[in-house]
Amino acid sequence: MRAGEWVVIIDIRHAARLLQISNTGSPFLWNAKPGAIDLWRIGGERTWLAPEYGNEGLFADAVDTPWSVPLAFDPGNYRLIEAKERYARFSTTADFMDRSGNLFSVSIDRQIAVTDWTREGLTVRIQSTLRNDGMGEFTHPLGLWEILQLPVSSSATCYLAATNRNAGCDCLGTGLPRIEWKNAYLVLPSLADHESKAGIAAAFTSGQAIYRDLALGHLILFRPELPPKPSLSYVDSPRRRAGRPGDALQWYTSGPMDDDPFCELELHSPSMRLSVGEECSFAVVLQCLYQ
Repeated sequence: MRAGEWVVIIDIRHAARLLQISNTGSPFLWNAKPGAIDLWRIGGERTWLAPEYGNEGLFADAVDTPWSVPLAFDPGNYRLIEAKERYARFSTTADFMDRSGNLFSVSIDRQIAVTDWTREGLTVRIQSTLRNDGMGEFTHPLGLWEILQLPVSSSATCYLAATNRNAGCDCLGTGLPRIEWKNAYLVLPSLADHESKAGIAAAFTSGQAIYRDLALGHLILFRPELPPKPSLSYVDSPRRRAGRPGDALQWYTSGPMDDDPFCELELHSPSMRLSVGEECSFAVVLQCLYQ
């Protein structure tokens, strides 16, 4: 898709992901090195289904055990439903069994639209819709994740909206070099030499995440169209602390063991326990700006 001097690239063969956004300057999103074989680590922005693993996991018993992901999700060869100058709609369907033996039949509809642009910036709205195509109600809640993969750099910083430094923040992994809290945001460096993860529950965040690279002059805003609701539950990783509600917003860096490192921003939908034929949508807004 094109909007003025902006180019938006969508890879329909790999989950209809928004692969890259660029202008006359450098591209904004992280893309894997040529020849990458890990379908997860291709880059850009994509839709994912949760929970990934655990007792009710869809794809694995644990993060370090073998994964079984339907081909409809990875590589995710979506069907093109409609295409216009600055809008495209895609769809995929899958029948699969979770780790507890529960059967699911679902479809995911993904719509990508350029809603605004100037020479200095571009705004994209992404809406994903999950539909229950099975014979009965979901046996446990599912959730949609919108995942954005970005470059790691000593000049880049991520900001997660948070009511205070600690409330609702679950930091995991090999350790964060530092966490600052400034102007209602957690300030997290986007470094290649640390594998780390932070998550914030819906009660403590507006859901907005900001990525800023001072060297490139890039500013990226990533947020849900509607703020998270503390009254709702959210589906995330089972590594969260026992008794803690699911995270609405998460941040992750792949770490020093990765020869092609990246950082990741994740926006999570509320839990969906859909009846037969029922569907529910989750929309996010992505803005790329030159500063």
